[in-house]
Amino acid sequence: MSVMTELLAQNGDTVTLTTGGMVVMTFSCALVLGLLIFCLVKIFAEKSPETHHHAPLDIETKDRD
Repeated sequence: MSVMTELLAQNGDTVTLTTGGMVVMTFSCALVLGLLIFCLVKIFAEKSPETHHHAPLDIETKDRD
């Protein structure tokens, strides 16, 4: 007997999610959540972003020529 989860379809019918579908959905959600956490940790764990996250003050745009 396989584990099935009932979902409500757009037309009101009940559809079932098989064990394989649950595994794929769990894996994909975990992958996206893991990537989100990895990116947030990389962004907020940076030691001194003020040394290279700014534009130089002497940009020559040549718009007044």
